[in-house]
Amino acid sequence: MSHASIAVQVPGFSRAPYVGHKGWVSLETDSVKDWDEVREMILESYRLIAPKKSLAKLHAAAPSCGKGSKKTRSGAPGSRKLSKPRIRDRD
Repeated sequence: MSHASIAVQVPGFSRAPYVGHKGWVSLETDSVKDWDEVREMILESYRLIAPKKSLAKLHAAAPSCGKGSKKTRSGAPGSRKLSKPRIRDRD
């Protein structure tokens, strides 16, 4: 099961229009209770797809963004790994 398939099972997440078939997901910002968790999910998603040089720059700029800072919730399917998050704000 892909990361996106796992993510869309979580309330507030859905397949992104037009690009959902490529693994992109959308997040309803109204449903966010923990923005720190969203930040960690975005960073983890970026680490899954980023080139090695970009990861090195990210780690050098903010060591807390490195691989060791990954937060997960116990019991969450797939340890909350997502790919290519797309966050949109609904007014």
